[in-house]
Amino acid sequence: MQKQTKNMLMIGFMMFSTFFGAGNLIFPPYLGMEAGAQWYTGFFGFLIGDVTLAILAIIATCKFEDANKGVLTRGGNLFAIIISSVMILCVGPFVCIPRTASTVYEISIQPNFPQFHSILFSILFFIVVFILAVRPTKVVDYVGKFLTPALLLVLACMIIKGLISPIGGFAPVPKIETVFAEGLMQGYQTLDAMGGTVVAILVMATIVEKGYGEKNARVKVATQAGIVAGIALMVVYGGLCFLGGTASEQYDISIASTTLLVEITKSLFGKIGQVILAIIVTLACLTTAIGLTSS
Repeated sequence: MQKQTKNMLMIGFMMFSTFFGAGNLIFPPYLGMEAGAQWYTGFFGFLIGDVTLAILAIIATCKFEDANKGVLTRGGNLFAIIISSVMILCVGPFVCIPRTASTVYEISIQPNFPQFHSILFSILFFIVVFILAVRPTKVVDYVGKFLTPALLLVLACMIIKGLISPIGGFAPVPKIETVFAEGLMQGYQTLDAMGGTVVAILVMATIVEKGYGEKNARVKVATQAGIVAGIALMVVYGGLCFLGGTASEQYDISIASTTLLVEITKSLFGKIGQVILAIIVTLACLTTAIGLTSS
């Protein structure tokens, strides 16, 4: 039982860190700023469009023997091959994986090391990703044991600081008309709902490697790990939306989402805030790149 609990927690942490990438860090604070005093309404929509759909996608995929096609086989084999290929390419090499490197360079590297060439950085970044992703069943050990706890620790410091010393008050009137719908849309735009079917390939390989090959056992472990990942994501997204809400009287929708995140971090921690944000962004994007590349 103790071993099963340990595996469940590690897989859950791996799921959390794979989903928590560039967009997941940037969207919630901006949503909170747009919503102001109604930040919790936008957060609830974001939770449905992102976390709920992503976790359900993983659980549904683990019910099928072929994780590469999963639930898509209900539309026919050819349909499953085409759609799953398109999804993997979009979530992987065409959009999300390159975005991780560009986000780290834009937020973490360029402000601190302006002379560092972007191409050289990208090469080094993906060498690290390759080294850590080349053994798919070991990704859960690298990410779940080391990188995710470090990411959660830094995020916790940021959120707790914002709860204790808010940077401002909540704007009483939202800057957008439909707060819940905006949250739902931004949650879906993280691509985690689509990415869940891709991450499920890695999750299922890890679950089977840990000794849970039978269908019911796979689904049980995936569900338990999904709950762990879902709770962690819910707490982090809620905290980030709250931080954005506390900045809603100071900024409006004309500010870029990345700039807002930088300003919030500076307001909370001063000059060292840029370093803290660089660490958060690097860990978040690195874990996502490793998970998606491995998948």
